[in-house]
Amino acid sequence: MDTDTISVLQAQVAQSININPAVVTISRKTRVKTTGGGYRTTGSTSVSETIRLYRISRSAEPSRNVQIPGVIEQRHYGLIADYNADIAADDEFTYNNIQYRIGPIENQTLNGSTVISKHAKVERIE
Repeated sequence: MDTDTISVLQAQVAQSININPAVVTISRKTRVKTTGGGYRTTGSTSVSETIRLYRISRSAEPSRNVQIPGVIEQRHYGLIADYNADIAADDEFTYNNIQYRIGPIENQTLNGSTVISKHAKVERIE
């Protein structure tokens, strides 16, 4: 594929994100293997990213969390990020005072090689 096509597709993703952007600070914890065979968590790094956060439809995601009788609260969301976003599975961020955790990242590619955008399911955590 030529670079013009790639640039156009990446620009369309950026336009989609900018329809309803969420500027978030990603928090990533680092796990280090210990001599005893386990792991320990060390420090955390923070990176600011602009993503698009959206609710997953009822038909696509049956998981719900009922907090108040008669009121159903949706816990699962999705995100779209630019091709070069520094996000990883298990990263966490806060948006509108709500804490979220990112699931596995799915790179949307062109011909299986050039990343156009990044998508992931996101879970609202308590």
